[in-house]
Formats: sequence, structure tokens, C-alpha cells
Amino acid sequence: MIFNGLSIEQLILLIPPLLFALCFHEFSHAYVAYLLGDHTAAKRGRLTLNPLAHLDPFGSLMIIFVGFGWAKPVPVDPRYFKNSRIGMMQVAFAGPASNLLLALVGGLIISKTDHLAQEDALRINWTSGDETRYSPSEDGDYFRISTDQPDNMTRQSNGAMKLAFNAKSFSASNEKIQIGQCDVNLDCNQTLEIEINNEWTEYMISLKDFENLGIDMSSITSSILIKAKLGVEIGISNIRLE
Repeated sequence: MIFNGLSIEQLILLIPPLLFALCFHEFSHAYVAYLLGDHTAAKRGRLTLNPLAHLDPFGSLMIIFVGFGWAKPVPVDPRYFKNSRIGMMQVAFAGPASNLLLALVGGLIISKTDHLAQEDALRINWTSGDETRYSPSEDGDYFRISTDQPDNMTRQSNGAMKLAFNAKSFSASNEKIQIGQCDVNLDCNQTLEIEINNEWTEYMISLKDFENLGIDMSSITSSILIKAKLGVEIGISNIRLE
């Protein structure tokens, strides 16, 4: 069963796009046939995105309980095409092409919004100084990811490895942040300034750049440290080395 294990909330989110994809698939067949001179589907009410015009009851149940199914076939009369063989190929291709188009558009939308939903996305708002480990920063709090024991990242910094992450400014304009690493001496003040724009963007910083700041790469206690001025609010996700 295709919906096995899904919650009611997930079903509610899944069924509308599934219905739309089926209807758009059949509509695309009808629309291309119409453009090529065959108005048969249009006259029978199939040149529409209305689900009632396209859904086959038994085929729809098959999708739910078996995992595959179908909608009502679109009637096509190749006699109206200038070249019946090529026309039928174009009409047949229109359905799968519509699915590919939806997949592309859906992929773009997901990449745009997924950072707001994924579990590793963090929203950070700088509000005060951090007095727990070192002197307060005039620019605001430090955010950092630390380890219990120091890591030797000399080999990574000598290679081409980079610190990568996705980030977005939640302000109306771009925001500047300071990003760096901490070594065993708790030297967290050697940072690079980067500008975070207000669209989710991937950022990559060479570990060699941190080493050039004078950070001891043989004893890293925080693989990423970020500080910013008071009031700055950013989202960050997918922090990694690559």
C-alpha cells in the first residue's frame, strides 16, 4: 500500500499534489492534441484540470492500495494531425514531460523551503554577550559547535577541505557575521567576515583560511564559531566539512 505508515497529516499533504499530478498529466495529453488540431478531448471536457474530468475510480483506488494506477485515457483522433505518427508521439510524450516539469518545479520549491523544515536548521538571534567561557563580545553572543576533546585538523587544512553550510538572513537586508574556529587555547577571536544574504545560500570557506588567521589547527575545540552584532538573526543548516 503506497500510503502505509503515513499519518493522517501526511496523507492530507500528499493527496492534493498527487491528484494534481494525475490531472496535469492527462490535461497535457489533451492540450498538445488540441494544439496539433485535434479537438476531440476538448469537446469531451478533458481540456481542464478538474479532477472529476480525469480520475478513474478504480485506477485511483489501485494507486492507494497497490501503488500504481491510472486516470481516464484521453481520447485522441490522429486523423486531425498533419502527420499522424509524429503527432501521436508528441501527444504521448506530453504526459511524461508534464511529470518531469512538475518534478523540476517541485524540486526547486523544496530546495527553497526545506531549510525551514529540516531538523538541523537553526535560527539564531544575537541578543547579548556570552560571559560563560570568555569575555563578553561587544558584537554580541558567540554561537559555536564544540567537542569534548580537541581535534587535529592539520591534514584537512593542508588539503582542499572546506567548511560548508547553508545560511539565510532573516532581516530585510543582508547581514555581516564573523565566522571562525576555536583552538585549545580558547582563542576564538580570529575570524573571517562574510555577508549572509536574505535567501538560503550555500557558503564554503577553506580551512586553510582559518589556519592563515593563526588558529592552531592541531587542537581545534570548536569546528565552527559565529558571532554577530546585536539584533542580527540568521538561519543556518547542513553544517559540514567537504
